[in-house]
Amino acid sequence: MARMNQMNELREDFQCRHCYSMLIKVYGEDFEKPERVAYNCPACSKQLYSKRTTKNVKIRLNEK
Repeated sequence: MARMNQMNELREDFQCRHCYSMLIKVYGEDFEKPERVAYNCPACSKQLYSKRTTKNVKIRLNEK
């Protein structure tokens, strides 16, 4: 149970698709994806769009 709490805390720190995927690879658990339209990853500051709300899931870097 303590490990699950730790996992939930880590999950909050890695919200972008890449960081989130790395978290899943490291811990081998598939987490439910957050339902958000657009947000920035607090760990790497990349912007992404939620898979559930848009057709395209991509990280946009340095978009002007």
